[in-house]
Amino acid sequence: MRGLLIIFLLFMPLISIAFYLLMWKYSTRTETASQHQMSYRTRFRNRDKVLYYANRFKNNFTKLGNQMKAINSPDERRKMIGDFAKKYVLLVHFYML
Repeated sequence: MRGLLIIFLLFMPLISIAFYLLMWKYSTRTETASQHQMSYRTRFRNRDKVLYYANRFKNNFTKLGNQMKAINSPDERRKMIGDFAKKYVLLVHFYML
C-alpha cells in the first residue's frame, strides 16, 4: 500500500507540470499584428480550458481521497488509484499533441 501511495504521489507533480506546460504553450503563441485580436481571444479561451481541467482534476482527486477512506480492501484501492492515474495521463497526453 505504501508503495502505491509513493508511486501515485510521483504522478501528481508530473501531471501538474503537464498542466503548466499546456498553459505556457497556449499563452506564448506569436502571431502577426493583423491576427492579434482573434488570437488573443483564442489564447484566453485555451488558457481557460486548461484551468478548467486543472480544477476538475483537483476536485476529482479530493473526491478520490474521500472514497479511499471508505474502502478497506487494498486491491480496490490499488485499482481505484490506477484508474485515476490512467485517466489523467491519457487526458494530458491527448492535449499535449
